[in-house]
Amino acid sequence: MPRDIVILGGTPWDPASNQTSGQMAVALATAGNRVMYVARSTQSSRLRGFSSHLRGFGQRLGSPKAPSFESGLQLVAPNLWYLNLHGPASFLPLSYPEILRRFQLRNLRRVIHTAQTRLSFHEPLLWCYWWFFPEFVHEYAESVFDVVDAYDAYPINAAWPSVNATHARLAMETAASATLTVAVSEALACHYAPASRTLLLKPNGIDTERVGRALLRPLRAKRVSGTVIGYAGGTSSRIDWQLVRGLALGYPDVIFEFHGGEAPNDVELPSNTVFYGFQTYDDILDSIRLFDLAILPFENSEFTRASNFLKLLDYIAMGVPVVGPPLPAVLRLAEQFPDLVYVAGDLFDWSAKIAGALRSRSNEEIPEMSDWSSSKRAAEVLDGLQVAAQQRRRI
Repeated sequence: MPRDIVILGGTPWDPASNQTSGQMAVALATAGNRVMYVARSTQSSRLRGFSSHLRGFGQRLGSPKAPSFESGLQLVAPNLWYLNLHGPASFLPLSYPEILRRFQLRNLRRVIHTAQTRLSFHEPLLWCYWWFFPEFVHEYAESVFDVVDAYDAYPINAAWPSVNATHARLAMETAASATLTVAVSEALACHYAPASRTLLLKPNGIDTERVGRALLRPLRAKRVSGTVIGYAGGTSSRIDWQLVRGLALGYPDVIFEFHGGEAPNDVELPSNTVFYGFQTYDDILDSIRLFDLAILPFENSEFTRASNFLKLLDYIAMGVPVVGPPLPAVLRLAEQFPDLVYVAGDLFDWSAKIAGALRSRSNEEIPEMSDWSSSKRAAEVLDGLQVAAQQRRRI
Protein backbone atom coordinates (compact mmCIF):
# COMPACT_ATOMS: atom_id res chain seq x y z
CA MET A 1 0.00 0.00 0.00
CA PRO A 2 1.45 3.43 -0.95
CA ARG A 3 2.64 5.58 1.92
CA ASP A 4 3.34 9.22 2.69
CA ILE A 5 7.09 9.55 3.33
CA VAL A 6 9.21 12.45 4.59
CA ILE A 7 12.89 12.15 3.66
CA LEU A 8 14.97 14.32 5.98
CA GLY A 9 18.41 15.42 4.95
CA GLY A 10 20.91 14.28 2.42
CA THR A 11 22.32 16.52 -0.29
CA PRO A 12 20.33 19.37 -1.89
CA TRP A 13 17.80 18.13 -4.41
CA ASP A 14 19.56 17.72 -7.76
CA PRO A 15 18.14 15.29 -10.36
CA ALA A 16 21.46 15.45 -12.21
CA SER A 17 23.45 14.04 -9.28
CA ASN A 18 23.88 10.55 -7.86
CA GLN A 19 23.40 10.30 -4.10
CA THR A 20 21.70 7.64 -1.99
CA SER A 21 19.13 10.03 -0.52
CA GLY A 22 18.07 11.26 -3.96
CA GLN A 23 18.02 7.71 -5.33
CA MET A 24 15.72 6.59 -2.54
CA ALA A 25 13.41 9.57 -3.03
CA VAL A 26 12.99 8.79 -6.74
CA ALA A 27 12.62 5.05 -6.16
CA LEU A 28 9.98 5.52 -3.46
CA ALA A 29 8.01 8.08 -5.49
CA THR A 30 8.19 5.92 -8.63
CA ALA A 31 6.73 3.03 -6.62
CA GLY A 32 3.62 5.13 -5.95
CA ASN A 33 4.43 6.61 -2.54
CA ARG A 34 4.04 10.32 -1.93
CA VAL A 35 7.44 11.68 -0.95
CA MET A 36 8.57 15.00 0.51
CA TYR A 37 12.35 15.51 0.30
CA VAL A 38 13.65 18.00 2.88
CA ALA A 39 17.13 19.48 2.50
CA ARG A 40 19.21 22.64 2.46
CA SER A 41 19.85 24.32 -0.86
CA THR A 42 23.30 24.79 -2.34
CA GLN A 43 24.65 28.18 -1.36
CA SER A 44 26.88 30.60 -3.20
CA SER A 45 30.52 29.59 -3.59
CA ARG A 46 31.62 32.23 -1.06
CA LEU A 47 29.12 31.03 1.56
CA ARG A 48 29.99 27.42 0.75
CA GLY A 49 33.65 28.08 1.44
CA PHE A 50 32.88 29.90 4.67
CA SER A 51 30.32 27.45 5.99
CA SER A 52 32.54 24.45 5.25
CA HIS A 53 34.79 25.67 8.05
CA LEU A 54 32.01 26.12 10.59
CA ARG A 55 32.11 23.64 13.41
CA GLY A 56 29.15 21.32 13.31
CA PHE A 57 28.13 22.42 9.83
CA GLY A 58 27.69 18.72 9.29
CA GLN A 59 26.28 18.56 5.77
CA ARG A 60 28.36 18.45 2.63
CA LEU A 61 26.85 20.82 0.14
CA GLY A 62 26.18 19.78 -3.43
CA SER A 63 27.76 20.74 -6.70
CA PRO A 64 28.02 24.49 -7.46
CA LYS A 65 26.28 23.63 -10.74
CA ALA A 66 23.26 22.14 -9.00
CA PRO A 67 19.94 23.60 -10.19
CA SER A 68 18.53 26.55 -8.31
CA PHE A 69 15.21 26.08 -6.52
CA GLU A 70 13.00 28.60 -4.81
CA SER A 71 12.68 28.34 -1.06
CA GLY A 72 9.70 26.42 0.23
CA LEU A 73 7.70 23.49 -1.08
CA GLN A 74 7.62 22.60 -4.78
CA LEU A 75 6.72 19.61 -6.95
CA VAL A 76 9.87 18.33 -8.71
CA ALA A 77 8.62 14.98 -10.10
CA PRO A 78 5.45 12.89 -10.01
CA ASN A 79 4.65 12.09 -6.34
CA LEU A 80 7.79 13.94 -5.25
CA TRP A 81 8.02 17.35 -3.53
CA TYR A 82 11.16 19.23 -2.50
CA LEU A 83 11.01 21.27 0.71
CA ASN A 84 13.94 23.65 0.24
CA LEU A 85 14.81 25.02 3.66
CA HIS A 86 15.49 28.73 3.87
CA GLY A 87 16.55 31.32 6.39
CA PRO A 88 18.92 30.24 9.20
CA ALA A 89 18.14 26.59 8.47
CA SER A 90 19.78 26.94 5.05
CA PHE A 91 23.30 27.80 6.19
CA LEU A 92 23.82 27.83 9.97
CA PRO A 93 25.26 24.74 11.70
CA LEU A 94 22.75 22.03 12.50
CA SER A 95 24.46 20.12 15.30
CA TYR A 96 26.72 22.43 17.25
CA PRO A 97 26.59 24.28 19.60
CA GLU A 98 23.65 22.77 21.44
CA ILE A 99 21.71 26.04 21.75
CA LEU A 100 21.81 26.45 17.97
CA ARG A 101 20.89 22.79 17.40
CA ARG A 102 17.78 23.26 19.53
CA PHE A 103 16.89 26.41 17.61
CA GLN A 104 17.23 24.50 14.33
CA LEU A 105 15.11 21.66 15.72
CA ARG A 106 12.24 24.00 16.63
CA ASN A 107 12.37 25.67 13.23
CA LEU A 108 12.60 22.37 11.35
CA ARG A 109 9.68 20.87 13.28
CA ARG A 110 7.48 23.88 12.45
CA VAL A 111 8.40 23.99 8.75
CA ILE A 112 8.00 20.25 8.15
CA HIS A 113 4.70 19.97 10.02
CA THR A 114 3.34 22.91 8.00
CA ALA A 115 4.39 21.25 4.74
CA GLN A 116 2.92 17.90 5.81
CA THR A 117 -0.41 19.59 6.53
CA ARG A 118 -0.32 21.38 3.18
CA LEU A 119 0.21 18.06 1.37
CA SER A 120 -2.39 16.27 3.56
CA PHE A 121 0.16 13.66 4.59
CA HIS A 122 -1.43 11.01 6.80
CA GLU A 123 0.74 9.27 9.43
CA PRO A 124 3.91 9.76 7.35
CA LEU A 125 6.97 7.60 7.62
CA LEU A 126 10.15 9.55 8.42
CA TRP A 127 13.16 8.41 6.37
CA CYS A 128 16.14 10.11 7.95
CA TYR A 129 19.64 10.93 6.65
CA TRP A 130 20.38 13.75 9.06
CA TRP A 131 21.49 12.47 12.45
CA PHE A 132 21.21 15.79 14.29
CA PHE A 133 17.67 15.56 15.66
CA PRO A 134 16.86 12.29 17.49
CA GLU A 135 13.97 14.05 19.30
CA PHE A 136 12.29 14.71 15.96
CA VAL A 137 12.75 11.09 14.85
CA HIS A 138 11.12 9.93 18.08
CA GLU A 139 7.96 11.92 17.26
CA TYR A 140 7.08 9.69 14.27
CA ALA A 141 5.25 6.41 14.73
CA GLU A 142 7.55 4.78 12.16
CA SER A 143 10.98 5.92 11.08
CA VAL A 144 14.04 4.78 9.16
CA PHE A 145 17.57 5.98 9.89
CA ASP A 146 19.54 5.30 6.69
CA VAL A 147 23.21 5.43 7.70
CA VAL A 148 25.45 6.01 4.67
CA ASP A 149 28.66 7.37 6.28
CA ALA A 150 30.72 7.29 9.46
CA TYR A 151 29.24 10.55 10.70
CA ASP A 152 31.70 10.91 13.56
CA ALA A 153 34.73 10.54 11.26
CA TYR A 154 34.20 13.19 8.59
CA PRO A 155 37.65 14.50 7.59
CA ILE A 156 36.25 18.05 7.43
CA ASN A 157 35.74 17.96 11.21
CA ALA A 158 39.08 16.35 12.08
CA ALA A 159 40.37 19.58 13.64
CA TRP A 160 37.38 19.72 16.02
CA PRO A 161 37.16 16.50 18.07
CA SER A 162 34.28 17.90 20.12
CA VAL A 163 32.16 18.15 16.96
CA ASN A 164 32.85 14.54 16.03
CA ALA A 165 32.04 13.52 19.59
CA THR A 166 28.74 15.41 19.37
CA HIS A 167 27.97 13.72 16.05
CA ALA A 168 28.75 10.31 17.54
CA ARG A 169 26.32 10.91 20.41
CA LEU A 170 23.53 12.32 18.23
CA ALA A 171 23.84 9.55 15.65
CA MET A 172 23.57 6.88 18.34
CA GLU A 173 20.53 8.60 19.82
CA THR A 174 18.97 8.81 16.36
CA ALA A 175 19.53 5.07 15.86
CA ALA A 176 17.92 4.39 19.24
CA SER A 177 14.90 6.54 18.29
CA ALA A 178 14.31 5.04 14.83
CA THR A 179 12.08 2.04 14.21
CA LEU A 180 14.68 0.66 11.79
CA THR A 181 18.34 1.54 11.31
CA VAL A 182 19.78 0.71 7.88
CA ALA A 183 23.54 0.51 7.41
CA VAL A 184 25.28 0.46 4.03
CA SER A 185 28.39 -1.35 5.30
CA GLU A 186 29.40 -4.03 7.78
CA ALA A 187 31.43 -1.53 9.80
CA LEU A 188 28.45 0.79 10.21
CA ALA A 189 26.17 -2.14 11.06
CA CYS A 190 28.52 -3.29 13.84
CA HIS A 191 28.86 0.28 15.12
CA TYR A 192 25.13 0.99 15.36
CA ALA A 193 23.82 -2.47 16.29
CA PRO A 194 24.02 -1.95 20.09
CA ALA A 195 21.88 1.21 19.94
CA SER A 196 19.37 0.17 17.27
CA ARG A 197 15.94 -1.29 17.92
CA THR A 198 16.19 -3.23 14.67
CA LEU A 199 19.10 -3.09 12.21
CA LEU A 200 19.25 -3.99 8.52
CA LEU A 201 22.48 -4.25 6.50
CA LYS A 202 21.66 -2.96 3.03
CA PRO A 203 24.44 -1.65 0.74
CA ASN A 204 23.87 1.25 -1.62
CA GLY A 205 21.98 0.67 -4.84
CA ILE A 206 22.33 1.97 -8.35
CA ASP A 207 19.80 3.50 -10.74
CA THR A 208 19.86 0.58 -13.16
CA GLU A 209 17.38 2.21 -15.55
CA ARG A 210 19.54 5.32 -15.84
CA VAL A 211 22.65 3.22 -16.37
CA GLY A 212 20.79 1.19 -19.00
CA ARG A 213 19.89 4.35 -20.90
CA ALA A 214 23.53 5.45 -20.77
CA LEU A 215 24.67 2.14 -22.27
CA LEU A 216 22.25 2.62 -25.17
CA ARG A 217 23.46 6.12 -26.03
CA PRO A 218 25.91 6.44 -28.95
CA LEU A 219 29.48 6.24 -27.70
CA ARG A 220 31.04 9.68 -28.01
CA ALA A 221 34.62 10.28 -29.12
CA LYS A 222 37.43 10.26 -26.58
CA ARG A 223 38.67 13.68 -25.54
CA VAL A 224 42.24 12.46 -25.78
CA SER A 225 44.07 9.78 -27.74
CA GLY A 226 45.72 6.84 -26.07
CA THR A 227 44.99 4.98 -22.85
CA VAL A 228 42.73 6.65 -20.31
CA ILE A 229 42.62 5.72 -16.63
CA GLY A 230 39.75 7.53 -14.97
CA TYR A 231 38.09 8.46 -11.71
CA ALA A 232 34.50 9.70 -11.45
CA GLY A 233 33.24 11.48 -8.38
CA GLY A 234 34.09 14.20 -5.92
CA THR A 235 37.77 14.93 -5.28
CA SER A 236 37.50 15.07 -1.50
CA SER A 237 40.14 14.64 1.18
CA ARG A 238 39.64 10.86 1.16
CA ILE A 239 41.66 10.61 -2.09
CA ASP A 240 45.30 9.59 -1.68
CA TRP A 241 46.88 12.26 -3.88
CA GLN A 242 50.41 10.98 -3.31
CA LEU A 243 49.29 7.64 -4.74
CA VAL A 244 47.75 9.43 -7.74
CA ARG A 245 50.98 11.36 -8.26
CA GLY A 246 53.07 8.19 -8.11
CA LEU A 247 50.82 6.39 -10.59
CA ALA A 248 50.81 9.30 -13.04
CA LEU A 249 54.61 9.53 -12.87
CA GLY A 250 54.90 5.78 -13.36
CA TYR A 251 52.61 5.83 -16.41
CA PRO A 252 53.65 9.02 -18.26
CA ASP A 253 52.04 7.89 -21.53
CA VAL A 254 48.64 7.32 -19.88
CA ILE A 255 46.11 10.10 -19.30
CA PHE A 256 44.59 10.14 -15.80
CA GLU A 257 41.18 11.79 -16.04
CA PHE A 258 39.17 13.08 -13.06
CA HIS A 259 35.49 13.75 -13.69
CA GLY A 260 33.43 15.40 -10.97
CA GLY A 261 35.86 17.54 -8.99
CA GLU A 262 38.84 19.86 -8.96
CA ALA A 263 42.59 19.41 -8.60
CA PRO A 264 44.06 19.57 -5.07
CA ASN A 265 45.84 22.72 -3.99
CA ASP A 266 48.53 21.08 -1.90
CA VAL A 267 49.90 18.43 -4.30
CA GLU A 268 51.70 19.09 -7.57
CA LEU A 269 50.46 16.54 -10.09
CA PRO A 270 52.10 15.65 -13.43
CA SER A 271 50.79 17.09 -16.69
CA ASN A 272 49.11 13.79 -17.65
CA THR A 273 46.47 14.31 -14.94
CA VAL A 274 43.42 16.15 -16.28
CA PHE A 275 40.47 17.52 -14.31
CA TYR A 276 37.10 18.15 -15.96
CA GLY A 277 35.30 19.62 -12.96
CA PHE A 278 31.74 19.04 -11.80
CA GLN A 279 29.48 17.14 -14.18
CA THR A 280 25.98 15.72 -14.23
CA TYR A 281 25.55 12.05 -13.43
CA ASP A 282 24.60 11.30 -17.05
CA ASP A 283 27.80 13.00 -18.26
CA ILE A 284 29.76 11.02 -15.68
CA LEU A 285 28.32 7.75 -17.00
CA ASP A 286 29.20 8.74 -20.57
CA SER A 287 32.76 9.52 -19.46
CA ILE A 288 33.12 6.20 -17.61
CA ARG A 289 32.33 4.31 -20.83
CA LEU A 290 35.47 5.83 -22.36
CA PHE A 291 37.78 4.73 -19.55
CA ASP A 292 40.15 1.91 -20.39
CA LEU A 293 40.43 1.41 -16.64
CA ALA A 294 38.90 3.06 -13.58
CA ILE A 295 40.59 3.69 -10.25
CA LEU A 296 39.38 4.24 -6.72
CA PRO A 297 42.48 5.90 -5.18
CA PHE A 298 41.17 6.26 -1.63
CA GLU A 299 43.09 6.37 1.62
CA ASN A 300 42.57 3.60 4.13
CA SER A 301 40.86 5.43 7.00
CA GLU A 302 38.06 4.97 9.50
CA PHE A 303 35.82 6.93 7.16
CA THR A 304 36.58 4.95 3.99
CA ARG A 305 36.50 1.59 5.79
CA ALA A 306 32.88 2.33 6.71
CA SER A 307 31.94 3.54 3.22
CA ASN A 308 30.02 1.80 0.46
CA PHE A 309 31.02 3.49 -2.78
CA LEU A 310 28.39 4.40 -5.37
CA LYS A 311 31.08 5.12 -7.95
CA LEU A 312 32.41 1.56 -7.65
CA LEU A 313 28.97 0.28 -8.63
CA ASP A 314 28.95 2.72 -11.55
CA TYR A 315 32.23 1.32 -12.89
CA ILE A 316 31.01 -2.26 -12.61
CA ALA A 317 27.62 -1.50 -14.13
CA MET A 318 29.31 0.11 -17.15
CA GLY A 319 31.56 -2.95 -17.59
CA VAL A 320 34.78 -1.02 -16.86
CA PRO A 321 37.51 -2.77 -14.82
CA VAL A 322 38.58 -0.94 -11.67
CA VAL A 323 41.55 -1.04 -9.30
CA GLY A 324 40.96 -0.05 -5.68
CA PRO A 325 42.47 -0.33 -2.19
CA PRO A 326 41.82 -3.22 0.22
CA LEU A 327 38.75 -1.60 1.79
CA PRO A 328 35.80 -3.79 2.83
CA ALA A 329 33.48 -2.50 0.08
CA VAL A 330 36.13 -3.13 -2.58
CA LEU A 331 37.04 -6.58 -1.25
CA ARG A 332 33.39 -7.66 -1.18
CA LEU A 333 32.77 -6.63 -4.79
CA ALA A 334 36.08 -8.13 -5.91
CA GLU A 335 34.74 -11.51 -4.76
CA GLN A 336 31.52 -11.05 -6.70
CA PHE A 337 33.09 -9.52 -9.85
CA PRO A 338 36.65 -10.94 -9.98
CA ASP A 339 37.07 -10.09 -13.68
CA LEU A 340 36.29 -6.43 -13.09
CA VAL A 341 37.50 -5.48 -9.61
CA TYR A 342 41.22 -5.64 -8.70
CA VAL A 343 42.56 -4.96 -5.19
CA ALA A 344 45.92 -3.23 -4.72
CA GLY A 345 48.04 -2.34 -1.68
CA ASP A 346 51.11 -0.12 -2.01
CA LEU A 347 52.23 1.88 -5.05
CA PHE A 348 54.12 -1.04 -6.59
CA ASP A 349 51.09 -3.30 -6.23
CA TRP A 350 48.88 -0.62 -7.78
CA SER A 351 51.22 -0.36 -10.76
CA ALA A 352 51.24 -4.12 -11.22
CA LYS A 353 47.45 -4.45 -10.91
CA ILE A 354 46.92 -1.60 -13.39
CA ALA A 355 49.25 -3.24 -15.89
CA GLY A 356 47.51 -6.58 -15.49
CA ALA A 357 44.02 -5.09 -15.76
CA LEU A 358 44.93 -3.19 -18.93
CA ARG A 359 46.42 -6.31 -20.51
CA SER A 360 43.36 -8.45 -19.74
CA ARG A 361 40.78 -5.82 -20.73
CA SER A 362 38.20 -7.37 -23.03
CA ASN A 363 34.78 -6.47 -24.37
CA GLU A 364 32.91 -8.79 -22.06
CA GLU A 365 29.18 -8.57 -21.52
CA ILE A 366 27.90 -5.96 -19.10
CA PRO A 367 27.32 -7.65 -15.71
CA GLU A 368 23.83 -8.23 -14.38
CA MET A 369 23.14 -5.55 -11.75
CA SER A 370 19.43 -5.99 -10.99
CA ASP A 371 20.26 -7.14 -7.46
CA TRP A 372 21.94 -3.76 -6.90
CA SER A 373 19.08 -1.55 -8.08
CA SER A 374 18.05 1.42 -5.93
CA SER A 375 14.39 0.43 -6.46
CA LYS A 376 15.05 -3.00 -4.97
CA ARG A 377 16.90 -1.43 -2.06
CA ALA A 378 13.99 0.92 -1.30
CA ALA A 379 11.50 -1.97 -1.41
CA GLU A 380 13.66 -4.15 0.86
CA VAL A 381 14.01 -1.35 3.41
CA LEU A 382 10.21 -0.95 3.49
CA ASP A 383 9.90 -4.73 3.94
CA GLY A 384 12.42 -4.57 6.77
CA LEU A 385 10.45 -1.76 8.38
CA GLN A 386 7.28 -3.84 8.26
CA VAL A 387 9.04 -6.75 9.96
CA ALA A 388 10.47 -4.41 12.62
CA ALA A 389 7.02 -2.94 13.28
CA GLN A 390 5.50 -6.43 13.64
CA GLN A 391 8.22 -7.43 16.09
CA ARG A 392 7.55 -4.33 18.18
CA ARG A 393 3.82 -5.10 18.32
CA ARG A 394 4.58 -8.58 19.71
CA ILE A 395 6.65 -7.15 22.56
